[in-house]
Order: sequence, then structure tokens, then C-alpha cells
Amino acid sequence: ALQSGSYALEVLSCTYGTRVCSHSTILIDDRLYFLYYDACGIVYSGQYLSLIEDFEKVAAVFIALASCTYEHFGAPPASIIEPPIPHSKAFPPQKLTDYTIRVQYPGSDKQTRLTLKDPLYAQYVLAGRRTFAYTTVSSPQISQERLMVKFSYQVNTRKPEYEFINIARSAGVGHLPHVHLWADLWKMSDRA
Repeated sequence: ALQSGSYALEVLSCTYGTRVCSHSTILIDDRLYFLYYDACGIVYSGQYLSLIEDFEKVAAVFIALASCTYEHFGAPPASIIEPPIPHSKAFPPQKLTDYTIRVQYPGSDKQTRLTLKDPLYAQYVLAGRRTFAYTTVSSPQISQERLMVKFSYQVNTRKPEYEFINIARSAGVGHLPHVHLWADLWKMSDRA
């Protein structure tokens, strides 16, 4: 709760789909709080810098932030997801349409290039936090069926989703998607 005469300014940004992480600040009176959040949650130290008493430190933080690249601000690395050429310089992009990922075909040294097309939306879906999907075009073509790419975050120690689908399919469960390719694109942590 703010005291009488206090002013607060909160700057938060969305990490939905087009960013891996986000930095945020909260300004209450002359106190500046820093937050970092990703798919796992928010890190907030509870400590603050005073704009008046710690001006040199606040200035150093803003100079450091000014020197950050888009990857420092949460853009997925271009080595993982390649932007279209030419691409908009807007950051973060509103969507990943025409971005490309390369996935190794299981049991092969062949790579498949997946170009993301239309984002898929559903009003009611049972899915994990920050799960999003796009229709896709593959090169080389891997199926005559329409394809989609699903991005989701998973705990390192859990069994991958495609293994559950294969188990359910072998048990006779119907109406399951066919998984052509899968990949771990990046890790948020090497720890479980």
C-alpha cells in the first residue's frame, strides 16, 4: 500500500510467445525496484535503489540496459529461431510469422526447416503456461497433412510430451496428433 503523497510507476512487459524473458522496473516515490521474469516466474529481490541517494548506481544500471542487445532483453537467439529477411526492427515482434527454426530429423543427420505461418488460438485449451502454436511449412516437405509447431516450456526431468503421445497411441487412444519432429530449442537452466 502506498503512503499518502506517494507516487508509483510500474513498467511491465509481456513475455508471451516472442520473448524468453523480460526485465521490469517499479518506481515508488524515489525508490527504483528491478524485476526479472521468465516462464518460471518472477525474481524480485525486495531491494531498491534511491534515485536521489544512489543516483550513480541508478545511472550505471540505465547505461548497462542501454547497451543490451535484443537477446539480453529476451529475444530468442537467432541461432535458434531465425527472423525473416528482411525483417521488422520492432522489438518485441508481435508474432513470429515467417520466423524459421531448424530441427534435426530423429535418427538422421538431415535437418528440416520449419517456417512459422499463422498463430493458432483457441478460447478454451488445456495447456501449460506460455504454450503457443503456429501453422508451419516444412522444407523438405515431411507430410501431406497440414502441420503445426507447438512451443512449450518443460521441466528438464519430466518425460517429453511426444513420449506420452506414443504411449497413448500404442495403447489404442484415438484422436492424437502425429508427432513428426521434436527438439529442445533452449534450456532456461541446466538444473532440474
